[in-house]
Amino acid sequence: MALASLHVLGLNSFRDEIYWSRFEDIDGKFRVDHIPAELRKALADQRVGPRSMVILGYGNDRYDRGGRPATDSGRTAFAKYALEVARTFPKIGYLEVWNEWNHAIGVKDGSKGTAEDYMRLVTSVAPPLRAAGTKSKIVVGGLADDLPDWPFAQSLVQKGVLKYADAFSVHLYNYSAGDRAVPQEMFDRLKRLQEILRAGNEGKDFPIMVTEMGWPTHEGKLGTSEAQSGAFISQFMFEAATYPWLHGVWIYELFNGGKNRTEREQNFGMLKDDGAAKAGTCSIRATGRLLSSAHFENRGVSSSGVSWFQFKGSEQAFTVFFTSGRGKTLPVEMNTSLSTSTFKLCETPQFLKASAPTGEWQTVQVGNEPIVVFTDKDARISKVIR
Repeated sequence: MALASLHVLGLNSFRDEIYWSRFEDIDGKFRVDHIPAELRKALADQRVGPRSMVILGYGNDRYDRGGRPATDSGRTAFAKYALEVARTFPKIGYLEVWNEWNHAIGVKDGSKGTAEDYMRLVTSVAPPLRAAGTKSKIVVGGLADDLPDWPFAQSLVQKGVLKYADAFSVHLYNYSAGDRAVPQEMFDRLKRLQEILRAGNEGKDFPIMVTEMGWPTHEGKLGTSEAQSGAFISQFMFEAATYPWLHGVWIYELFNGGKNRTEREQNFGMLKDDGAAKAGTCSIRATGRLLSSAHFENRGVSSSGVSWFQFKGSEQAFTVFFTSGRGKTLPVEMNTSLSTSTFKLCETPQFLKASAPTGEWQTVQVGNEPIVVFTDKDARISKVIR
């Protein structure tokens, strides 16, 4: 069901784990049959496997009492496990070294990892993978809530982590930030992170991957409506496509983790736990399909303060409009002569109808749900809106 759901959503990648403790058995042997059959099938799928990411992570009871690899022998064993994953699944697009090392997750003692120990792990894993000719890209970081101003990331960069990696990954959540719980806050953080990475990469951009992001749709405190969550994810996807150094976005998560509507961690899914659509799923699905056959062309802000992003395909162009503030609605004047159709992502496309006798300009109210306007591919944005 997962693969079929990805394709329906217009998404071309997934991120999952091959747990060290599951892959390397208690007797020290690697057991492919311990990896879920659906994951094995997905990694072999030609459409998504080569673009997808596998997390290398979490403790194994055979080493360091099931905690983070903290000894030379533990790190050597972890590197052996990483090599076996790469050998068994050579078409994996990206191998991510651990998940949220800076948080108390995936280890029995509930401790947070240090930057020094993470560097030791990366330097134990990356060189053997390179030497073995592994084609998968190596992704480091996997950081969550590295606040304020990315202190853990700054420490890793200063220690030289970028020399061992093809990309740096982070997790972005802000659902507890009140009025700042919007995509723009995340991009503000990402642009600051790029400054930090650039400083450690001889002034050049370094690839960033957002390996988790989303808004939970549970009922109660800090919950977001399904429609609002879908609109924000769509906003994020459209804007992410405009940054050349942002090399991938993975939405957390595909399905809800359970049926309890009041439990936050069970309600991050783009789909419900049974695969049914949420009220905002249509926004994500339309965005995935639009971006799959278009490239970014231009961006800006209208005179009324609405953000716009222009994309072009082989025959048509489309411009996406939305407001960045939570719940904000603003007007935009659109040219009905040049625009062929306009629609919200969860609506059937409708032709623009002129509000003036000349049939040239119409005021359209724009909010958080992106509005898409299709035009001829050669149309300039200055002639589409004013």
